[in-house]
Amino acid sequence: MNFINNFDKTKIVLLDDKKSFRIRYGGVNNIILKLKKVYAPFGIEKYNNKDILNLEYSIEDNLTNNFFSLIIELDEYFKELSNTKSEFINMNYVSPIKNITDKKIMLRTHLAKKINIKLKDNSKTFELKKATFNIELEFSTIWLYSNNYGIVLTVNMIDLT
Repeated sequence: MNFINNFDKTKIVLLDDKKSFRIRYGGVNNIILKLKKVYAPFGIEKYNNKDILNLEYSIEDNLTNNFFSLIIELDEYFKELSNTKSEFINMNYVSPIKNITDKKIMLRTHLAKKINIKLKDNSKTFELKKATFNIELEFSTIWLYSNNYGIVLTVNMIDLT
């Protein structure tokens, strides 16, 4: 689904999973963005026993500007839940956006358990530290802990070709 041209935040549906909420669009579709030329300054890191990947995404043209704006719009939507949805009232929102400027955004993402990695030629190894590549990024769940909540951004695919 092309979220850039026809995104409607009223179609976001949250499915209760007891300790989290699955995020769906129109009730059935996952919110997945295919981003080109993301940069991983630090490579894969461990955080709370999970593999995370901090990614920089820069505005380079109209398409990347549209994706950039959509990511910020989605983040604002989820932040507003603390004022609009009973399950999140008076909770603190922890954004996956770790840094933002006019032309660049830093996102904390999680790697999918069964991630699809496309390698160059017949390579069997890869390095993600200080690397640029394309990804498939999913707004997958909302986590809840104590008086906090936030979005889990999951990288489902990395394309190093």
